[in-house]
Amino acid sequence: ICDFGLVLAQDAAGVFVTGEERLVGTAGYMSPEQAAKRPLTRASDWYSVGVILFEALTGQLPFSGSAADVLHLKNAMEAPRARELGSAVPADLDELCARLLARAPADRACGEDVLRAFGAERAASRSGRPLPSGAAAPFVGRATELAVLHGAL
Repeated sequence: ICDFGLVLAQDAAGVFVTGEERLVGTAGYMSPEQAAKRPLTRASDWYSVGVILFEALTGQLPFSGSAADVLHLKNAMEAPRARELGSAVPADLDELCARLLARAPADRACGEDVLRAFGAERAASRSGRPLPSGAAAPFVGRATELAVLHGAL
């Protein structure tokens, strides 16, 4: 997962600036704020990660219908819980998914929450090395994928 289509400039407050008035993207993966043409932040990308996690856990998107219906529902109601659609979903992943899909950007899980949910802190303490923080984290174990990308470039 390398891009959700937020290739935009960022202002001093951390808000992405587009200058475009039209909505661009795939409705199912857009955050509520993107669907409503409100300013986008890093939390907008975390919402998209939540959609991908929801889809991986349940085999479907959180909202269905026409693009217009999906965009409306994202701002009208919270996403369903993954466990409601598949009882085999572990409680911790259900909770993480729900936090990533929170309508309000301030209520969403962030990168540290995702790392913690997947046990990255425990792995770091076993190795004795500190975890990389935030956006500075390198790709790890992706030599083949990076080689393909470099070849294509």
